[in-house]
Amino acid sequence: DGRDELASRLGEANDTIKSIEGERNKAKEECDRLKTSVDELRSSVDSLETEKASLADQVRKLEAESSEAKSLQSDAVVRLIDARDELSSVRTSKDGEIDILKQTLRSAEAK
Repeated sequence: DGRDELASRLGEANDTIKSIEGERNKAKEECDRLKTSVDELRSSVDSLETEKASLADQVRKLEAESSEAKSLQSDAVVRLIDARDELSSVRTSKDGEIDILKQTLRSAEAK
């Protein structure tokens, strides 16, 4: 009969609609999971970029400190060389004074 066939087709159509709605709900759930994953990945990327910027700042600070330390080391080397030269000059001067005193002593002893 036409009514039975129509009822059968209507039942099949309802089953098909329910199946499609079930698939659509599964797709929505998967889409939501993927959106959550993307949000988590974005958050991780932001966190890593912040950490990268912090590390770059630390590197710049360490490079500045290293440069300052090299400058201080250079200054210290210059001061040590100056001190060595001054001590050498003083020693030469004192050696000259000692020679003069020795000559004076010899002269006095000779008299």
